Amino acid sequence: MSKDVNKLLAGQLLIVEDDAITSELISNNLTAIKKIRIVANGKSAVEFCQLYKPDIIVLDVYLPDINGIERYRLRKEATISLNSSTMTS
Repeated sequence: MSKDVNKLLAGQLLIVEDDAITSELISNNLTAIKKIRIVANGKSAVEFCQLYKPDIIVLDVYLPDINGIERYRLRKEATISLNSSTMTS
């Protein structure tokens, strides 16, 4: 594996998803990443990013407290370079 892949696998993944079944499905399919954290809303995600600076964020677009445009604030709030994935269901 490349250094970049190894770095991501050793990093911290934040899943922002308000549906427990969906967040469990995502985390169960990303078992190669050892540090997975799950939060259920945008406010918690912003707070988590400020404190822990995750390396990757998987973000549900349809959260009850954050819209599609506001989600990019997470990247700005984290003040670091992030790899992010956006999902809808």
